[in-house]
Amino acid sequence: IEVEDVSPKKIVTKLEKKASKLVPVRPTFIGQLPASLTMKTWSISPKEVEIYGPRSVIISLKEISTRPIELDSLMVGEELMMELNLPDERMAVM
Repeated sequence: IEVEDVSPKKIVTKLEKKASKLVPVRPTFIGQLPASLTMKTWSISPKEVEIYGPRSVIISLKEISTRPIELDSLMVGEELMMELNLPDERMAVM
């Protein structure tokens, strides 16, 4: 067996330092509560998370939001487990 050609002949890569940062978590609400309900307060735990990823992405990050919380389907006193909405697939929660 003899190799005649290799494609691509060159692979360009960009390396970047990684960084981490403690940022506040903010809920994202969509829709409207039923007319019979009003939101008096909300709380979130944890209030902050440490995010890890490429330095160029982490350095400009001010906060991290949750995946959308649909207000029209909430029940009185309901507690939810929500995922974070990471803006870049190279990011992770530490």
